[in-house]
Amino acid sequence: MKVYAIFSDAGSAMGFYPDFAFPDQVDDEGVVTGRNARVPEDAVEITEEEWRALASNPGAWRRVDGKVVAYTPPPFIPTQVSRAQGKIMLKRAGLWSRVLDLVAQDATSEIDVWLNDAVFWSRSSPYIAQMAAALSLQSEQVDQLFIEAAKITSE
Repeated sequence: MKVYAIFSDAGSAMGFYPDFAFPDQVDDEGVVTGRNARVPEDAVEITEEEWRALASNPGAWRRVDGKVVAYTPPPFIPTQVSRAQGKIMLKRAGLWSRVLDLVAQDATSEIDVWLNDAVFWSRSSPYIAQMAAALSLQSEQVDQLFIEAAKITSE
């Protein structure tokens, strides 16, 4: 079976054109003369196995460098966590006492108000960036702290 597919710039399948629904053009002698006129020009031929994989679980596959490959989406990074979630996560990570020390050293800053009074801690907050830099945390480490903090519930 011949299958054509179109893909987004990110490699996600956006449409399929199997030959049983979109047969190639043939002449009177049965010789293929071109693809079906309803198949987009930017569609590429894929194998039946690739088509079945893409059609059964489109989020698990991408087309990269001309090949259909397994795809694991990046983890969801919460944009905010509650203050309680953040504090608990910092304690679990062994960072809470260091945070308190850093805040105490900067008495003129507003960071203590944010740390103790903000209802939510936003991942994009300049206070998060300031604290991460002071703790020598890379962006990926902060992301992971937010991911883990969001898993903390009161139940």
